[in-house]
Amino acid sequence: MLNIFRIHILSFKRRKLIYFSNPYINDTSRHFNLELTGQLERAGLKVFLPQRDGVDAKKPQYAEMTRDERRLATFEMSRDFVIACNVFLFLTDGRVLDEGVCFELGLAYAHRLSTGCDHYIIALQTDGSVFLGAKLNPMIKLAVDNIVSDREALVKTLVRRQEGMST
Repeated sequence: MLNIFRIHILSFKRRKLIYFSNPYINDTSRHFNLELTGQLERAGLKVFLPQRDGVDAKKPQYAEMTRDERRLATFEMSRDFVIACNVFLFLTDGRVLDEGVCFELGLAYAHRLSTGCDHYIIALQTDGSVFLGAKLNPMIKLAVDNIVSDREALVKTLVRRQEGMST
């Protein structure tokens, strides 16, 4: 498979990078992802957002690929960026987590566990279901370093973490 994005990943690796894993299956989720990413980037953080920065048939480098080649490129790019990131961020809202998010979370956790790297795994949980007695699955919750309940707390936590990593 062509590895178009290896050089791109290496340039990201030299900087502190947040991988934002969240589904983008509808306009509402795509808008939320872009809005939160913008908030993080305005705070000086570097974010890889798959819906914006990933494989897209409309981008020239992917336009000539078959659907299966794009799927493979999407898988490889996501895998490589999850491993290359310093922070893995995901949203826990909703009754059940997206299976792609769960896979990427497991990959981030397993990579950290097997290599000893200092990847930070953080979840944003803004819906009220947890306050109504719903609980986050232990396989998810125990892989996470921190769960924050609002965007401002998320930004503050990640900025503080980045400043701590800079010293």
